[in-house]
Amino acid sequence: MSKQYEQLINELSDDLKRSNSRRLLSPIAISFIWVSMALLLTGAWIYWEQPFRYEVVAQFLATPLFFTELVIGFFAISLICIGAFKSTVPGESKTLLKVGVACYLFWLAIIFSGYLSPILPPSTSGTRYECSMETVYYGIALAIVTAMLMRRRYTFQPLITAPFVAFLVVTIPAYLMQMACIYEVHHAFSHHLLPAWITAIVLSPALYWLFNKDV
Repeated sequence: MSKQYEQLINELSDDLKRSNSRRLLSPIAISFIWVSMALLLTGAWIYWEQPFRYEVVAQFLATPLFFTELVIGFFAISLICIGAFKSTVPGESKTLLKVGVACYLFWLAIIFSGYLSPILPPSTSGTRYECSMETVYYGIALAIVTAMLMRRRYTFQPLITAPFVAFLVVTIPAYLMQMACIYEVHHAFSHHLLPAWITAIVLSPALYWLFNKDV
């Protein structure tokens, strides 16, 4: 390397050290913050619209399968979130995304097991007359915020990141509706999960287009 180029590199390094540039948070750190804030703020918004089922805490503590459903759902959201943020970095492992998807499918299996045997006793407690629309607009709001965070990280693999982000943001309100709304398997499918999946399918190409603008 010539002395001229060596001097140029040293000058650029010195400029970088003196600059006020800051490092981005790690995918795990930003995922922890995102999941915590998304659950808390979306939960608060849902509660503001209408309180959660009054007996949800007792159901959580007294029904092992309902407890398992909520724990597995939380792990699915957390792992997919970490995996989605890590997918913005080239060469990162997709293991967490795969484990997160496996947890998501397990979560669905627990919910749909209610067709064979109800997890909770039949009840109209917590009935929300616009829960399907709530799932949609909470998901869209989360998508906007998440897209802003993703674009700051410069998304190198939008084809992978976009659909996972889309399904992640709509899963948050669908998950919370299992605690806030009437608990009945067909209602969960038709009013919480199905609207969430349709919204995710619509959001995926929009997010792909947005992320692809940065590549």
